[in-house]
Formats: sequence, structure tokens, C-alpha cells
Amino acid sequence: ALATPTVMLTANDAVYTALVYAGASVTVTGGTAPVNPPNVVLEYFNSNDPIAENAIAAPTDVGTYWVRAFYAGNANNNPVTTSLLDFDVTPVALTAAATADDKVYDATTAATVNVTLTGVIAGDTVTGSASGTFDDKNVGTGKTVNVGSVTLAGADAGNYTVGAAASTTADITAFALTATATAADKVYDSTDNAAVTIALATVFAGDTVTGSAAGKFDDKNVGTGKTLNVGSVTLSGADAGNYTVGAAASTTADITAFALTATATAADKVYDSTDNAAVTIALATVFAGDTVTGSAAGNFDDKNVGAGKTVSVGSVTLAGADAGNYTVGAAASTTADITAFALTATAT
Repeated sequence: ALATPTVMLTANDAVYTALVYAGASVTVTGGTAPVNPPNVVLEYFNSNDPIAENAIAAPTDVGTYWVRAFYAGNANNNPVTTSLLDFDVTPVALTAAATADDKVYDATTAATVNVTLTGVIAGDTVTGSASGTFDDKNVGTGKTVNVGSVTLAGADAGNYTVGAAASTTADITAFALTATATAADKVYDSTDNAAVTIALATVFAGDTVTGSAAGKFDDKNVGTGKTLNVGSVTLSGADAGNYTVGAAASTTADITAFALTATATAADKVYDSTDNAAVTIALATVFAGDTVTGSAAGNFDDKNVGAGKTVSVGSVTLAGADAGNYTVGAAASTTADITAFALTATAT
């Protein structure tokens, strides 16, 4: 009769190496010589039901597997099949290190993180990724970036695990705004000062930023479409520190004439057979430093002698270096006296 040898199978857990699993060993004892070298085959399975599935090649990837040994026997010995043994191929623990990209301010704390993995076996394809957030949205250098859970990807990712990556640092630099200036028309005030409004493009939604700048007309004088030079733009508001702004281009606006009020006085006169009157014009209000005078013709209501006679005042004319910057309306009538002309009598 044929002998039945004893076949001993062991299967040890192993850490993934990217190589074929080699943790199973077989010893054949007993039987009728010769039994060595034994004709033994190792059969691997993905489950403990070899009837339900076909054997697989010796595994390389992480997972739980089952193995059995089959001794083919020979002329003196019966074949032997062992029971199934389970074993695990466990993943390799990688170390993740994160760096973060500098960014231009965008009103969010989002950060772009790059993950470097240490411990990937040569020839394997594994990459790491993670989300990142700055400690706040504001501009700054060397700002802390918190790194989220590291995710592995790639053909061999399932054979590895990875822990958390430490926080890192990066910079947020200011966002450059474009400033556009508009200026309000104004009534002449003897200065070249201008009221400028600054529009900013593009401030991120939810941010509070405004711009302001001084403005100067090219001169103080009345005119239309006058060039207006814009000073440096200043930013203010809760989020102003997260932005920069360049110069705003010059713009244009009008200076219109200032309306003066004219008051007329008339001098008394001695009858001269005409209704002509000498009128003096007082102007209110000419700005300090400006040279403007007013003049107008005057006429009594008739040529005759009388007290408190009405004097009608003609259109007021302005003169002087700054007259072009003013307008003036009509002056109200006034009064003056015409006294009698003294004749000389000669008797013959």
C-alpha cells in the first residue's frame, strides 16, 4: 500500500513589498522514501471557499488571502492536500510632507497644497493630495497653512497608508485694484481744488474697501472739459490692507462762473439838462485775491430838479483780471438828487 506523508504548511503575515508573497513554507515528513524533493504546489485564493473560485497567482498587493499546499505524491506515496490557512499582506505606512503655494489675495482662506510622500517602493505609482487652508484670508508672509487629510491615488495606492501631514507656511500677497476717477463740476471758487470720486475694480464680494484721492484742475479759471489731475489713491476700509492700487488717470470736469450780486449807488448832481446819472457798482462777493470791478450806466427818470429821484441802472459790466470767472445780474434802481443850476444875472 502507498504511504501517506505528513505535509505541514505555514503562512505568515507580510508587509507589502511590491514583490510576490513568499511567506508560506511547506515541510513534508513521513511516507515511504523517496519523498524528497517533494512535488508540492501552493494554491492561493481570495476567499476560504476554493470550490467557489479558481486559484490565483501568489499575491503581491495588500489584502487577506488563503493558501493551501498540494503534495502530488509519487509511486510510493499518496497525494496530500492541506487545509486552507489565511494570511494578510499589510500596507506600507508612508510619511507625508506638505508645502503650500504662495497666492495673490482672493478673499478666501483656500490654499494649494503639494504633498511629497516618503517610503513609496521604487516602480510603484502612488501620489498624495490634500486640501489646505490659511489661518485667515488676509495678506501676510509666512502664514500658517493647515493641511487636511492626505488622500492617496495611483495604481498602487491601495498598498499604502499615510498619516497626517504637518502644517506648513506660505504667503498671501495683495491684489492689485484698478482705480478710475471721476470729478464733479463745480462753481468757481478761486481755487483749483476738485472733488474726485474713485471707483475701484475689482473688489471681491463681501470686502469693504473704498478709494479716495485729491484732485486739481489745471488752473482755477472757468471752463468746460477742463483737465483734472488726480493725486495718489488711498485705500480705506476693513479689507484695505489686502489690496494695492495704482494711479488713476486724469479726468475732466467743468468750472462754471460764480454769480455776483451788484448793488448800485448814484451820485447827486447839479442840473445839466440831461437825465444822465453817475452810478457806482459794489459787487458781493468777490473772492479774496481776485481782481474784479463792476460798472453800469445810470439814468434819472427825467432831467428835472428833484430830491430822491429814481435812477435806473443799466446792465452791469465786469472788468479786471478775474472778470471771466464771474457773472452778475441786474442791479436794482437807486435814488439821487438833482439840484438847481445857479445862473448868473447881468443887468443892462
